Amino acid sequence: MIEILKIKSNISLAGIKTTFQVGAFSDSEGMDPEAISLVAGSPEKRSKLLSNILEITKKYEFDGVTFVWLFPGCPQVIMCFY
Repeated sequence: MIEILKIKSNISLAGIKTTFQVGAFSDSEGMDPEAISLVAGSPEKRSKLLSNILEITKKYEFDGVTFVWLFPGCPQVIMCFY
């Protein structure tokens, strides 16, 4: 954690914002792009995800979060919940 905070501090001094990524592209190795759909479809899982995101954001002093949910496993362009 100390190493991450050092890197983050140096990046911030340069005026660069840092975020972390939640989710995956459909071809990401070892990642299930439908996992975000499963989490989005459950109020309890959404709450836990948000809690974890806030914890990580504070712990590592990130400036934000990037959500990757481009291919949620359904033919529609809109969100798909399972």
